[in-house]
Amino acid sequence: MKLGAVVHIKDSFFDLVEDTTLMSNYENGGYRPHFLCIKDADDTSLIWAIPISSRVGKYQPILQKKLARFGRCDTIVIDELCGKDCAYLIQNAFPLKEEYIDHAHTVGGIEVFIGTTLQKEIETKLRRCISINRRTGGMLFANITRIKEKLK
Repeated sequence: MKLGAVVHIKDSFFDLVEDTTLMSNYENGGYRPHFLCIKDADDTSLIWAIPISSRVGKYQPILQKKLARFGRCDTIVIDELCGKDCAYLIQNAFPLKEEYIDHAHTVGGIEVFIGTTLQKEIETKLRRCISINRRTGGMLFANITRIKEKLK
């Protein structure tokens, strides 16, 4: 798996972890949502999957509210993917192993990646969310500890 890749995840992963907070595949075996994959900084066997949503109108007010209240927002990043606005939902991130990646997302037969600047921004915010989640919980929706146990 290449850094900054946009991928689709196998249904078998969602069947294994049985976590209703995850944004899993839908549309009768279709491949939505897309996920951005980031290597775990501490455990090289894990990858963090970050859902990508086209519903920017839903997440923009949440992001603005957090910016107004805290001066920053580490849980949502709004940017582009393939020329369209989208929301990178760090708050919905979860760990998985590379074996559960079904395939890379492609457009016109070409694999889709995000730019390095956006990738670094998302990685920084993801690390911050993971760190806070370890200490206090509540930053990430998924039960990270339970998912890691299921992956062993």
